Amino acid sequence: MEAGWLIHEVAQRTRNCHFPPLVATCTNGDNGGWFRNTSPQANFWHVFYRNLLQRVQDNQSEGIRPCFIDDYLARYGACGELKVRPGLEHRLA
Repeated sequence: MEAGWLIHEVAQRTRNCHFPPLVATCTNGDNGGWFRNTSPQANFWHVFYRNLLQRVQDNQSEGIRPCFIDDYLARYGACGELKVRPGLEHRLA
């Protein structure tokens, strides 16, 4: 995953939102060594997340702003329901 790709995807998928969207990236831990790899040259935190945060700091993230879910809910509240469906596992089956 590359930070520029995520920035583009979030912009495309939220372009019709009429409210400040909350976008969460989640993993079930089956992403190989991406999260468990301790090498700074090959793990999520150094390769992807650090790059994403640098783009946010440089205002090159098309509106992406990291936040805590509690802070988002305190500011905007919650309404409606969300149905979470299987992702990759469902598509591969």
